[in-house]
Amino acid sequence: TIHGLELWDPAVWFYKGLSFHNLARFDEAITAFKKAQELDPEIPANWLHCGMSLHSVKSYQDAVAAFDKAIELDSEDTRPWSQKGLSLVQIGRVQEAIQCFDQALSLDPRDSMALSSKGASLRLLGRFREAIDCFNRAVEIDSLDAEAWAGRGGCLRELDRLEDSITSFDKALERDSLNASVWSGKGISLMGLNHFKDALDCFDQALKLDPLDELTAKYRDTCLKEFGKLGQAAEGLREVVITGTTPVLEEGEEVGDKQKMGEETVVSAAPERSKLAGMVSFSTEEARDAEEEPPSDEEPSAEEGLVLVEEPVAVTESEAAAGLEAISKNLLERAEAEFEEDAEESFFSEADEPEEIITVLESAADE
Repeated sequence: TIHGLELWDPAVWFYKGLSFHNLARFDEAITAFKKAQELDPEIPANWLHCGMSLHSVKSYQDAVAAFDKAIELDSEDTRPWSQKGLSLVQIGRVQEAIQCFDQALSLDPRDSMALSSKGASLRLLGRFREAIDCFNRAVEIDSLDAEAWAGRGGCLRELDRLEDSITSFDKALERDSLNASVWSGKGISLMGLNHFKDALDCFDQALKLDPLDELTAKYRDTCLKEFGKLGQAAEGLREVVITGTTPVLEEGEEVGDKQKMGEETVVSAAPERSKLAGMVSFSTEEARDAEEEPPSDEEPSAEEGLVLVEEPVAVTESEAAAGLEAISKNLLERAEAEFEEDAEESFFSEADEPEEIITVLESAADE
């Protein structure tokens, strides 16, 4: 007897095990739970919590065995089914894990943990729409489930629904702002939208929380390079605005792809996406009109064919090419008439100096 507690009482060892587990002293917790099992092997909770401690020290096979014993003693409890599923996922038996989560849900359809865990397993198998259904049901039951919101965000990103994925990651961060993987996931989605500055902020936050996350560090490096390319593309626009000509890049320069337009070159900041989106959109309608106009003898205005936009606008490379062509083809009278007609709403006017135009463009790029 110690402090009035009987050491032959399995409950004493069980609660000692729980205390060690809550202190993250898992090896001592396992020892205590096993002592409780020796004293009374028929108590399901001893096996369940021993399995959870074994899972925490990555002894997944032993954890599965402990959960199986808990299920044998009480097959109506959802917890050992879900916990067994989590351990099975860790040893690559994902399909079996889903069966365990389904069994838990057959016992309790509103088990949000089982729904969220099933969603995560389906995501591993690339079954993103089914996973989203599980995550949706999980957050309907428990809107504070940060893991479900994060998993939903990851699946939406895989389906290229980037704006929706960011919303889900934000929901997860509202509930758990210290989860490094969620910050990283949000950063990846922001990168997909070319929001490199915001993405860098997310990666920096993730690395503050988990400095050893090599994958996030690689994403950050890639994002930093793309952000640099965007700045180089903005420098290219200076030549377009000042001279009305297209900058020609030397071999080996890292601004992006070069595509021939006759004897001129179009700048694209990256092969996969135009990094000019959100800075400058070339008016393709003006470009098409210009093709139908007879050529003008007058010098083209640097302002023609450019429309500054407040919201990001996706620009394909062909649209960018058409816009640059419009710079040299559009008639000066056309632009002057439009500026005079709607001067209050126009960003540029005939009186604007090229450097003033550049200031506005760079301000938009910074935003």
